[in-house]
Amino acid sequence: MGQIPRLLLLAGAAAATVGVVLALENGQFLAIGIVAVLVCLMVVATCLHHGAAVAMKEFMEQPLHLEVWGAPLCGEAGQVFRLEKVHAFGAGLLIWVKSDLNGQRVFIKVAQPRDVRRRENGVAIGRAKYVQVNKSTVKMAPGLPAISLSRSAQTEELGSIPEG
Repeated sequence: MGQIPRLLLLAGAAAATVGVVLALENGQFLAIGIVAVLVCLMVVATCLHHGAAVAMKEFMEQPLHLEVWGAPLCGEAGQVFRLEKVHAFGAGLLIWVKSDLNGQRVFIKVAQPRDVRRRENGVAIGRAKYVQVNKSTVKMAPGLPAISLSRSAQTEELGSIPEG
């Protein structure tokens, strides 16, 4: 975890503690204390999943293959996507990709990503509470990674004319 997320994590924990003390000490600050705790917990959860977003950002705009619970994203094996955006938000990871085939944009939400592994050619998220693709929950497949993202062998020179 980098220096900034670590500082945000500590600040969030400290502010949450202050919120709890305010809520318990004086009834008139109960609402403020509860809101402070909720906001701080959101900041803390975001910091905890920041590493997964950073690991994926290395693959921005590169040709990628994606699998969700072991199945190709959008059901077509070999389909190539490009990572457009990835953000940690609360206890989740929000990912936007675009298909090279038809330009379709796909939104992926990974709830509570765990066991993030960086590989030479990609990133795998081993476990998650659930994964949604375009707001539809994908059926979990035990034993398979929640998300697997790997570089495609596709070259940037598509459409070149072979010599001969």
